[in-house]
Amino acid sequence: MIDAGAGDGHEVLGLARRNARTLAIAVEPAASSLRDAARRAAARPPRGGCPNAIFVVSAVEAWPDEARGLADLVTVHYPWGSLLRGVVGADRLVLDGLARMLAPGGRLEALFSIVERDGVDLPCAEVIREAYRNAGLKLIEHRPATSEEIAAAPSTWARRLGAGRARPVWRIVAVLDSTA
Repeated sequence: MIDAGAGDGHEVLGLARRNARTLAIAVEPAASSLRDAARRAAARPPRGGCPNAIFVVSAVEAWPDEARGLADLVTVHYPWGSLLRGVVGADRLVLDGLARMLAPGGRLEALFSIVERDGVDLPCAEVIREAYRNAGLKLIEHRPATSEEIAAAPSTWARRLGAGRARPVWRIVAVLDSTA
């Protein structure tokens, strides 16, 4: 499992603690954001360490071909900037990077919020579908997120945004199309 745009990395750390058999990878371009979670994961397991949590400092669009197909699941929660543009299909390099992370048949799940001041327009479903198709992904869902889905993906950034309260939240689910 890869959390792209992992922010402070605490979601990955929590997942790794709850599921010792899952390799949980946080990908975030800002090393300083991941520092605390990476330090906690590096501790000995009796002290809360998680040897199954990995923290990678990288932009999504720089995901190396050597790590292609690493994940059955890639999550993106409340992105902004280029990652947000990639999730809505407006930045091909980022969307291609997300697709490179996925194993054949792997699933991309994204929750995001866009308001006018973000400087990103929410394209119609067909524009998103076409962008995803061009990246080798099959769009399964594109719709407003339910309150249950928002609550199930808590994040520090979501709380700051007021996701689901002050801002609408959208959900996208896609799979890597193994026939492409």
